[in-house]
Amino acid sequence: MRPSSCQSAPGRARGLGGALALGLLLATSARAITIVVPDDAATIQEAVDLAEPGDLVRVSAGSYVEQVSVMAKTDLRIEGAGAGLSVIEAAGHGGAFTIGGCTQVDVSGFTLGSELIAGGSPSVGAVVVVDSQEITVHHLEVTSQSGNGILVLGSEAEIYDNVIHRVGDDAISLYPQSIAPSVVVIHHNTIVDNQAGSAVGVWAQAELEQVVVFNNIFLGNDFGLATTAPEFWDHDHNLISESTREDYNGGLVRQANEIDCDPGFADRVGADYHVMTGSCVQDAGIDVFMGYPAASVDFEWGPRPTGLGHEMGADELGCAAFTAVPTDLASCTGEEVALDATALALIGCDGSVSIEWLDDPGAPAIRMVSPVVDTAWEVMLTCDADPSCSAVEGFTVSVESAPTEAVAMVVDEMPCAEGLLVSWTAADFADPDDAVYNVYRSELDCADALTQPPVLVGSTELSWLDTTTVGGRTYHYVVEAEDGEGGGPCLPRGVDHDGAATRSCFGPITDQVTAPPPEGVFTVLFARNEGEEITLDWSGVRALEPGESFYLLKAVAQPTALFLHVNGDGSVATSYTETDTSSPRQFFDLRVENLCGEISEDEYPPGP
Repeated sequence: MRPSSCQSAPGRARGLGGALALGLLLATSARAITIVVPDDAATIQEAVDLAEPGDLVRVSAGSYVEQVSVMAKTDLRIEGAGAGLSVIEAAGHGGAFTIGGCTQVDVSGFTLGSELIAGGSPSVGAVVVVDSQEITVHHLEVTSQSGNGILVLGSEAEIYDNVIHRVGDDAISLYPQSIAPSVVVIHHNTIVDNQAGSAVGVWAQAELEQVVVFNNIFLGNDFGLATTAPEFWDHDHNLISESTREDYNGGLVRQANEIDCDPGFADRVGADYHVMTGSCVQDAGIDVFMGYPAASVDFEWGPRPTGLGHEMGADELGCAAFTAVPTDLASCTGEEVALDATALALIGCDGSVSIEWLDDPGAPAIRMVSPVVDTAWEVMLTCDADPSCSAVEGFTVSVESAPTEAVAMVVDEMPCAEGLLVSWTAADFADPDDAVYNVYRSELDCADALTQPPVLVGSTELSWLDTTTVGGRTYHYVVEAEDGEGGGPCLPRGVDHDGAATRSCFGPITDQVTAPPPEGVFTVLFARNEGEEITLDWSGVRALEPGESFYLLKAVAQPTALFLHVNGDGSVATSYTETDTSSPRQFFDLRVENLCGEISEDEYPPGP
């Protein structure tokens, strides 16, 4: 097969040379029309059925639940709005596209899969080509597909600039179907992480006329390349790496320019297969292989090649913005932030680069901004040597607000035991679930407290009893309200999440573990007998201070005997009735006790 005579999407033409190609164009140009889905036809299938030679079926962005059958068509283009925009969800058996008995059919610009709908049955391929000639399949993303990605049966096809990832069978599978020529040219595809135990990047069964494979990336598949007839293959200038079973199978071996390395995708887990500057696939491709030219555009229709040569895979680094500084920035509300566009560059530009801010063309390349909400700025980079080489790079500033102050208060709630109660008001957080509080302590001042390790971290409560104090010492406390956003710019920084924080200070406060004995009392106890009981009364004694209680002692037999407490703990009554009169001689002593258990030092008996 020679390169296809079908014209592809705008900006790219590949065709047979000479009078044959001219004759085809002249024959079809008089009638050729564009059928837009869903404006001119409700479904892709309806548009295909209406199409005649030379027509273009243009599919608008949207999701389409179809299995499109393209049968016995000639010189037809079916063009989606682009991968990720025009999506065909093909449930059940059969592919998104089945092309049978066709000549010069071109399919591009879709995301395809057979299991994007829950419960979809496995299909034999997202694109199936049967007994057809000069078929081009390009600029497709194929994923969520339990069958093959692209299945070619007894056909001539060119397959390029596709991204095929995470399908459940071979990414590209080739079989002879009839005596018709079976020549398949496969180049500039990115084929990644297709694993089902035996999924192959490219599989060719038996004796095809020719299989040409170059400038592709095969990464993380079960097999890279596999066949039963290696003598019909021409392959080189591919990356084949990280196969779960074998990079090569069936007699195929690594060629001189096939590499085994990590291409360094922007985000392989997130299915962003753009390659980065310095990748091992950069400039590692070839312009022409076995007489077949490489693609003139990449997966996003950017020009190829840029730099010294073609990149392997669907992505060409090309004319793109590059920055060595972060473009996702953060600030506190209203703080100034520098946006430095001088750190931006254009990959693929051999001349100088001009810089222009889209929101303010007259702004300097380094500009200061003070956002109060999350804001984005864009700058246009243009290559002076090649005006068609331009790119837009964006700066974003995420604005962070510190929580409101949590006002602290500290009390000696247990003045006769070690411990101070620290409490604070609730702070106002942008996200209440992020609310945490930290506490710092010092015996010097609040500034010193912040140089010490916190005594409490990550609390979600509004109070805390500090039981590690030492009686008689004086303390200063800092209560810190901290948000849960790590890595933000607001100061001060919190200790727990390293998020924005506000702080309040309280102190000094002394932990009163001991107290001086209370002032003594002296009174005459008035006693009266009431049968077997004796009632003592001291109503004329001094008033008690807060936290004090009367403490009545009793001894029997003699005034030098052991005195014991008899009127209960915390008594504030000014009388007491003794029911135990078994001893004919009883002696009483009245004192005062405070909360710390200190008892007044009355002498007994009073006086000399």
